[in-house]
Amino acid sequence: MKFRILSIVFLSVFTLSLSSFGVNRFSLFTQKQSDAIFKDLTGALNYSNASGAESLGKFFGVQVGVVGALGTAKEIEKQAQTYDPSFEIPFLPNLYAFAMVTGPFGIGVEVGYFPEVTLSDFTFGSFTIGGRWTVTDVVELSRLRVALKANYSKTDLSYSSEDSTTKESMDIGLKIQEYGGILGIDLVFVEPYVGISYILAEGDFSAEGTSLSPPVVSVTADHNSKLKGFKPSLGLEFKIPGLRIGAECSHFSGANRITAKLAIKI
Repeated sequence: MKFRILSIVFLSVFTLSLSSFGVNRFSLFTQKQSDAIFKDLTGALNYSNASGAESLGKFFGVQVGVVGALGTAKEIEKQAQTYDPSFEIPFLPNLYAFAMVTGPFGIGVEVGYFPEVTLSDFTFGSFTIGGRWTVTDVVELSRLRVALKANYSKTDLSYSSEDSTTKESMDIGLKIQEYGGILGIDLVFVEPYVGISYILAEGDFSAEGTSLSPPVVSVTADHNSKLKGFKPSLGLEFKIPGLRIGAECSHFSGANRITAKLAIKI
């Protein structure tokens, strides 16, 4: 129930961030502009659970929690201002529940999930699955912790609305592959860490706007964008008995993001 409430709050912010610009204007975007906005979307919507490199236990451990993030949206704002100079979008939010399980030899799996939710003609949903291996569970390096990770995420975003004068729709699909590593230092109750990963992203963007008052005019856009590049990150994970709190800063292709995590550890 609490996550459902958070979902509605998150979607309200996301809806106000994008739909205030107007889908009719999004339908004017060119391929170059589509590539630019997907930089911001990838930077804001890629997966992270703000965790260090240490596993959750020598034999078995579970972590379940909620991740919230804010990503910059300079490219979206810049491209949108081509058509509306007054348009402003300070950030793009992200929110999802996650679960991580690690077993013997530091091998683990993790899942991120935001249930498909519709609010005010706007629908959003995401899913991530990944794996990780804490190398230092096999090869000890004193207080150093080293982990390798990989994940695949899929996000779908759509908007559809019709009134007596206009009919408009927008669909965005984003697929992200991420491969990387984490280096952390175990300081008992806190683990500062740095990470580097390589992202391969593919986005599909389509929008249609129709003016229903004479003369009837329709404008459409349909683009596919592919992005790749490195994502450095820097974070802290606090380890309170039964509880994990994480904070992380990351950067991808000109977009910055701040991520926070609150989770229980079993």
